[in-house]
Amino acid sequence: ARPGEIAVAIGLPVSSLSRRVDRLEEDGGVVRRRPARAADHRAVEVALTRRGRNLWRAMNVTYRRAVQAEFASGLGDGQIAILHEVIEHLTPEPPEVVETDDE
Repeated sequence: ARPGEIAVAIGLPVSSLSRRVDRLEEDGGVVRRRPARAADHRAVEVALTRRGRNLWRAMNVTYRRAVQAEFASGLGDGQIAILHEVIEHLTPEPPEVVETDDE
């Protein structure tokens, strides 16, 4: 994805995201690459590496277990379903990606 799209999706300023991507790239979690057919030669995309995907999967499991242990364990199934509906309602739709012949 392009850095601007990632920044919008996670609610960070692009400058802050750039520093984080720098660190992830140094650690081998992501790579930056230039789209082959980009009209703007400054355009960059960020992609997870195999190491980054593996780390994401491991952290996702850890995160889910922590949420379950500290938060969801005190809720019943009906309460969790209601909470899920509320979160879905509050989560903004991702920006629409419009593809053009230039990309």
